[in-house]
Amino acid sequence: MRSLLGVPVAWAGRVIGNLYVTDKEEGFFTKRDEEVVALFSTQAAVAIRNAELHEEEKRRTEEWKELFDLGREVTGESPKLHALLDSVAHRARRLLGTDVALIMLLSSDTSNLEMAAHDGLRTEGMRKLQLLSEDGLQGRALETLEPIVVTNYETDKRLKNRPLKLVRAEGLVSQICVPLRGKGGAIGTITVG
Repeated sequence: MRSLLGVPVAWAGRVIGNLYVTDKEEGFFTKRDEEVVALFSTQAAVAIRNAELHEEEKRRTEEWKELFDLGREVTGESPKLHALLDSVAHRARRLLGTDVALIMLLSSDTSNLEMAAHDGLRTEGMRKLQLLSEDGLQGRALETLEPIVVTNYETDKRLKNRPLKLVRAEGLVSQICVPLRGKGGAIGTITVG
């Protein structure tokens, strides 16, 4: 390579790549060459942005389809709770592209959380997980009644009495836990990771 002309490919002030041309056949690159490559760069940015918008729209369509299908299950003839919870866990995992999804429900006296449904769990210990309602990630979500995002389960100082051995064995690192609410308050949690 003897010569190089490069321009950024940018959209809305965000550089999303670079466009390079090399080794001009006749002489050196000129100001006009720079203007032409800049125009190509603008067209490339528009094409990339259109592809991003298309992917985003495709993702939204998938989300709406999943939610619509779930709504049909919920309102169908005598939906079975266990099958419905399994479907929610499966759809959440698939839609969010996570390794696992699990739903834990509060016991009747609200002292414990018990595994109600899961998708993707590999270890028997996690499949049979039971927690005190104030422990771990799920306990934190129930305490705050807000979604809890954990980027590193082992080092997050907000979580108390967490089942670290089970989580390690499962290979989980980052997770999101959201409280499930009913008319009378929280009834459990859904977690993806």
